[in-house]
Amino acid sequence: MRSPSARNEGAARIVAKWRAEKETPVQRYSISMFIIPLLAGCGGSQPDEGQVARQSEASTPAAPVGATQAPLSSAAAPDAQSFVSETGETLLYEIAAARIALERTRSNAVRDYANMIVKANGEAAADLKTAAASERWIVPLGPDQRQKAALAALEKAADFDTAYLQQQRRAHEERLGDLRRFATKGNSRPLAAFAAEAAATVDRHRQILRRIETIGRSDGPTEGRGENGESL
Repeated sequence: MRSPSARNEGAARIVAKWRAEKETPVQRYSISMFIIPLLAGCGGSQPDEGQVARQSEASTPAAPVGATQAPLSSAAAPDAQSFVSETGETLLYEIAAARIALERTRSNAVRDYANMIVKANGEAAADLKTAAASERWIVPLGPDQRQKAALAALEKAADFDTAYLQQQRRAHEERLGDLRRFATKGNSRPLAAFAAEAAATVDRHRQILRRIETIGRSDGPTEGRGENGESL
């Protein structure tokens, strides 16, 4: 006949094996409540809580050496449809603002800049439409509500040139960040290619705009005429 200690060891092995294969947290508690009296009835001592916990830990498979936990969150790739919508809206807003500038400004530098924006953004809008059509993304038909409000304010601005240049600077800075981000992390190759090319164009426009703001808005002839060799 087996001794009480041998029976205890055999029962412990059976429990450990069962735990490793099938046990859930609820079952772990239930089997512990069952085995403790069983061991006591066989003449063995009841395991303490620390012993039960150690047995539970031993039955949990260890993570492979060098393995790392996945981050709780990660930066998602920019959404293609959102990119198309926001970029298209901004292009159309800048064109509308430039047309207001052509009607209201008295500065040749601002007028040349506005003409450059109408031409460059018109071409960019056509390129965006082509890139979006390759994957059936929907291109917007006009500016968003915030941009429409900015256009309305521009129509009424007392110091038009200052208001126009400030709006353009903010729009360029926002759009340049979005374009660069999609060019490197976007989930559409045609749109990423468009974004990389458009980012270079917007950066040139931003530099020209900065030059106009720094040098001043002359009412006389300007040195250049914008895109393709401009020296505004």
